[in-house]
Amino acid sequence: MFKAFSNRLFDSSFPYAFLGVILGSAFIGASPIFVRLSAVDPFATGFFRFFFALPFLWTWMVIDTMATKEPRHPKMGKDYLLLSVAGVFFALDIAFWHHSLHHTSVVNSTLLNSMTPIFVTLIAWFVWREKISGISVIGVIFAIAGTCLLVLAEGKIGEVKFFGDFLALISALFFAGYVLIVKHLRGYFTAPTIMAWSSMSCMYCLAILTFSCEQHIIPSHWEEWLPLLGLAVIVHAMGQGLIAVSLKHLSATFSAITMMITPVVSALLAWVLFQEPFTGLKIAGGLIIVVGIIIARQNEK
Repeated sequence: MFKAFSNRLFDSSFPYAFLGVILGSAFIGASPIFVRLSAVDPFATGFFRFFFALPFLWTWMVIDTMATKEPRHPKMGKDYLLLSVAGVFFALDIAFWHHSLHHTSVVNSTLLNSMTPIFVTLIAWFVWREKISGISVIGVIFAIAGTCLLVLAEGKIGEVKFFGDFLALISALFFAGYVLIVKHLRGYFTAPTIMAWSSMSCMYCLAILTFSCEQHIIPSHWEEWLPLLGLAVIVHAMGQGLIAVSLKHLSATFSAITMMITPVVSALLAWVLFQEPFTGLKIAGGLIIVVGIIIARQNEK
């Protein structure tokens, strides 16, 4: 029985895609660290994330095009629309998430933003009729329970502030939409094509928000550019890029569950870099998330 379970977990058809999501999520786990170190306003931080990532993404796309015998490029208006919508959804995720932090507690916002797998599972079932098995549901429950423990380890749940909590929940919905659109697009385009075009539309959306709502936009010293470059290269180009590559081979639901390893990595980095305590509650939360990922893996074919 154990041997059958082990073979299922490490099925040779999926190890690279599975590893890609894990590594991509780990890179994304550095995002809160870079955002905390950023000296510019929140929307501006998001804008530079995509501004500096674009040269890497377009270079990746050109190299991929040269290496592919029959590359698929966007040709019709529908292609450009879907690629742009993916970027808009991602931009709105970041915008609502940052805005929610001004209207509710960090704990509430983080907890509600972690509801992404629920939205991914429900939308995938309703729109694409992707089968929802009991194993997937159990994996989602474990992953969310683990995230709740990680959040509770930071402090108590704050008082209900409907507007801020609503914004955090909407940000989770938009990120779920981004994941699902990218999953759909991977059936037609390569990962670098999706990343390059969607990131461009994301950058323009955040540029509008930045120059309309914020004042501290440009860093004052050269050292202040480093966190922005980290967000661009490590978090977006490498982290989101690996996830986009892997989504072709994994279900949207399983990918969303696996991406919940991100807060575990964030907690570890905060412990190493900022000496924030890595308590037993955080360790328990991380282990429960891992169990949820292992359970959900059994449903992948």
